[in-house]
Amino acid sequence: MNGLPMRATAFESALAPQDVIQFYQTTWRGRAGQLSDEKRVADWTVVSYTESTFHTTVQVRARQEGRGSLGYIGTTSRDGTERPDFSARGLPQPAGSRVLSAVESDDPGRHNVQVTMMTPMSVSSSASYYASSLTRDGWTPETRPKPAKTAGADPIYATYNRGPEQLDVVFSRDPASGQTYINASRVVPR
Repeated sequence: MNGLPMRATAFESALAPQDVIQFYQTTWRGRAGQLSDEKRVADWTVVSYTESTFHTTVQVRARQEGRGSLGYIGTTSRDGTERPDFSARGLPQPAGSRVLSAVESDDPGRHNVQVTMMTPMSVSSSASYYASSLTRDGWTPETRPKPAKTAGADPIYATYNRGPEQLDVVFSRDPASGQTYINASRVVPR
């Protein structure tokens, strides 16, 4: 979250969303930390709690089937010594580019790294840079960089493999800023 490591877990419950929120509010109320007010974000109910260097957020909503709830619990720790990590997580990063977000997740059977960055390079130059950098690093193109069929835009997408790893990359131009966005998702089976 905001460049800091986060531990996030998905959950499902037979309880209604309001009962889940009430459980956490009751648990956290009266403790030394600070409990946030309950907030609504679209169809999610969100509450958070900060104590010492730990910040925990719970977001929950009703299940589509109408009974029970599903949600996420995320915890970060900031002790003052950690620095936000906005690195490209081992993915090619063109000179002059800036990482906007980097998210890592561990799901059953796989580890995923998703990085979004912005560069002043053109879409085609960015795709060429990735192709040559990845080939040098042992990646094989599964699909050569191809323009997407989108009117009025020039996005390019490509898929690369290295052993069991797969990397999907989309390069798209933001007409307002003149910058190219690179969205890369690397999946490693476990």
